[in-house]
Amino acid sequence: MSDLGFDALVRGCENIYTREELQQRLRDAAESRRPLRVKLGMDPTAPDIHLGHAVQLR
Repeated sequence: MSDLGFDALVRGCENIYTREELQQRLRDAAESRRPLRVKLGMDPTAPDIHLGHAVQLR
């Protein structure tokens, strides 16, 4: 992937986790009995959401 393509992919991302990091976060949350917050990445610069977002919002 080109640098330009990668930059477009991660634009607006606050954190990017590897599979191992995500698994560790899930284990930590389960052990401490606290919920794991997962945020749905919709484009905050978009003027609105559309029917295609219904799958995630269901």
